[in-house]
Amino acid sequence: MVLISISAKGQITYDGPERGFVPGGITLNTDDYSFSIRSLSEDRRVDNPEPELIYQHIDFEQSADIERTFYDLQSNRHGMSDSLILLQSFQGIPQTNYNPPDDYIAVGPGHIVLVVNNLWRIFDKSGNILNTINAAEWYSNLVGNANPVDPKILYDHFNNRWLMVWISVDHSQLRSYYFISVSDDDDPNGIWYNWALRSDVNGNNPSNNWGDYPGVGFDDKAVYITSNQFSFSGVFNYVKVRIIKKEDIYISSNPQDLNWTDFWNISIPSSANSASYLRPTRMFDTSDDFYLFYLPNAGGNFCAVYTVKDVLTNPLLNATVYPLTPYSISPDAKQRGSDVLIQGGFCALRNEPFFKDSVLHSVHCIRNPNNTSLSSLHYLAVNPLQNIVLNDIAIGSDEHYFFYPALVVDKNNNVLISYSRSSSSEYAGGFYNFIPQQTGIPSDMYELKEGSGYFNRDNGSGRSRWGDYSGAWLDPVDSLTMWISVEYVEAINTWGTWVVSLKYDGGTIVEIKSEDIETKSFELLQNYPNPFNPSTKIKFTISTSPYPSLYQGEGTRERSLVTLKVYDVVGNEIATLVNEELPAGEYEVEYNGSESSSGVYFYTLRVLDKFLSGKMILRK
Repeated sequence: MVLISISAKGQITYDGPERGFVPGGITLNTDDYSFSIRSLSEDRRVDNPEPELIYQHIDFEQSADIERTFYDLQSNRHGMSDSLILLQSFQGIPQTNYNPPDDYIAVGPGHIVLVVNNLWRIFDKSGNILNTINAAEWYSNLVGNANPVDPKILYDHFNNRWLMVWISVDHSQLRSYYFISVSDDDDPNGIWYNWALRSDVNGNNPSNNWGDYPGVGFDDKAVYITSNQFSFSGVFNYVKVRIIKKEDIYISSNPQDLNWTDFWNISIPSSANSASYLRPTRMFDTSDDFYLFYLPNAGGNFCAVYTVKDVLTNPLLNATVYPLTPYSISPDAKQRGSDVLIQGGFCALRNEPFFKDSVLHSVHCIRNPNNTSLSSLHYLAVNPLQNIVLNDIAIGSDEHYFFYPALVVDKNNNVLISYSRSSSSEYAGGFYNFIPQQTGIPSDMYELKEGSGYFNRDNGSGRSRWGDYSGAWLDPVDSLTMWISVEYVEAINTWGTWVVSLKYDGGTIVEIKSEDIETKSFELLQNYPNPFNPSTKIKFTISTSPYPSLYQGEGTRERSLVTLKVYDVVGNEIATLVNEELPAGEYEVEYNGSESSSGVYFYTLRVLDKFLSGKMILRK
């Protein structure tokens, strides 16, 4: 048992690391598989036990740095955001013989792969279907009685490989597995390498439990799998993290022994309770450390970032905890035409967080803070390098339920969130919101696929299963293009999935980092210090006038109309720091936030019709 002090508050405990391996894998070719409707003849459901639902509370010496802002949004049911361009829109995979679908998406240079229970499908980027493969047939040569469910697919832009993970449990034999598939290149058609990794072991030691609700993340060094571990009688035991070095799975031929490192029985900070639904991160950037993210699945007053250090040599876990405005467990969703509720997934973090430019972005569902009978989205942005929460917002309405969201972040740090939505007067459909980096304010709700009936597929719980998650991915070729898959009701008691790609076209949106951000005619630097209390300085440079000015001063130097303003997170103007014509040169102004409350603020430098924006944090 390892005991670790954490910097913000509390301690974590865990077991491990323990190393294990599996002897060899197999090579398969997608050309040898084709889809037959006969493989879906038996209707099946995925029954997932749940960890105990406990509100998690930590006593902090100080309250959250940022109070949560709630955005009560309007619904543009059949419109598109003026700032977003719809590039592609097509059907994903229609209902199979499994419920729920557990749809997930990844995007490569020339292809899209969508997975559901129990199929995976390869598209080109125009939405043409290239192949559909039954997962049970794909893994039938690995183990007997293979029952692959809960799929995850990713495209690793560091190594240009596809990676797919499914879980399988055989209760009659008391065995469970992670099935892993890796492509031999950036084309999902053709050669893949498959392994069956026992998930009922820690290292290679029997654990007498099985892995459920898998999370899959990656960085430039390794692949990370998390799972909730349950006894074969259905009792939750703990959460586990398995680390696989890329050098073992990103091979060119003849799959050999596959090695891994396990951590398990991982606690939340300052508690003996397990960190259920701990999620690994999709790392867009390289980093010395790897991050996992935790949010209490039944409500709480904190979030936690777990860090894996020295992953290639001597991996160790530690954690940092952040106080949040308390939130409560989200209710199940009402739907039009039926009294049966749709299971909303509690507050569990279902979609893997996204790490880019030193920020962890995540989204899950909480109880609507303005109407506690409803659910809402909860978006968080955390900088684990500076140990600060950058953004904490709730997104909802006065009549709708939100469930199973996913997110992706584009090149300029604009955030796209997809989700399912319903109400007592609306069938469950697929929707999205967009959060521009410049303002941090979410758009209205936009419908991608309208629900066409009620959904009553009760697995014996009195509720209809939905989810358990959906997917979103950034295009590795055009990092301004974002892809999402959404779940909706295609017909009465019939789920469907839909795939969409969108691109933001809202002007010059730039996140200011510690280095200079330049345009051709002017530049803006990150404020310093940041965070600040109560004052900070903002520097900017005007090199040349972007357009001829009517005013000429100080010899022949042209002047440009320059404004520098400060805004709060809802777009209210807080202060005007500069509003005059200025000649070329370097400038520094001071902003004093003594009359403002703690939180995130934006400063925008505008020179004629061009602008740059930065984000700063006032911490009192």
